[in-house]
Amino acid sequence: MKKIILLLAILIANKFSNAQINGNFTFESLNRTYITYVPTTYTSTSQMPLVFVLHGLTQTANNIMDYSGFNAIAEVNKFIVVYPNGTGFIPSWNSTIGAAGVNDYGFLNALLDTMLAKYSINSSRVYSCGFSNGGFMSNHLACKSNRFVAIAGVGGNMSDGTYTACNPVKKIPILHIHGTADAVVAYNGAVGINKSVDDVINYWNTKNTCPTAATITPIANLSTTDNSTAERIEYKPCAQNTEVQLIKITGGGHQWPMALSNSGVGATNMDVHASQEIWNFFNKFGLPTN
Repeated sequence: MKKIILLLAILIANKFSNAQINGNFTFESLNRTYITYVPTTYTSTSQMPLVFVLHGLTQTANNIMDYSGFNAIAEVNKFIVVYPNGTGFIPSWNSTIGAAGVNDYGFLNALLDTMLAKYSINSSRVYSCGFSNGGFMSNHLACKSNRFVAIAGVGGNMSDGTYTACNPVKKIPILHIHGTADAVVAYNGAVGINKSVDDVINYWNTKNTCPTAATITPIANLSTTDNSTAERIEYKPCAQNTEVQLIKITGGGHQWPMALSNSGVGATNMDVHASQEIWNFFNKFGLPTN
């Protein structure tokens, strides 16, 4: 009996470990790497959604995979996650801030092509989110690409360069999560580096033809020891079934809310499950085919 139980445990462990796959390919003479998590329920006819999760400056795909907990959410909700790696001695994304000269926009589009060729993915349900520099890159994708249905950023919005050149080809749902005490990507912006959160929210509100008045809902203060509180600020309905949403973390630092391990600096809010909030937001946009 013990042998049978041990064998079953090994089989289950192997099943879940096999769902996480390291990949790489050469793009513009650079070896680009990524990690994919495929739910154990996946089949060749699944037509699952796909979520890009982009790490922050100095971080890696492994880092954000670990602290975001997205694999568990993907397993329960039946979507595929891909965690790409940036480039450089200090890993970063070229969202007109960091990784200068590297064509990360082209790489991420090539990675999307690779994922569509490898897996049964619903191409109308492809999304991108990221932390810090990865949030900047997700906004950069929203400004240039028509392949992503919705994007989300945590502690990272738009560089001045992206903001000035932004010319989205379509209206796109936007979720932004940001701490007011963020000492890395300032909530109120930094001259020559990044726009303020209000600037970016107002930009997407205009582009999506959203109402000028927001619906503001306090989020339950589940943790009284995290030195922060949260509220949901929603602009909807916007044109073409889009919306813009800000989760404002008053007192929150440069962290991924409810991270499973340390993700940055400052206070980590424990009232908002950032990864679940992102999936809940994404899941409203794009129609499933199964």
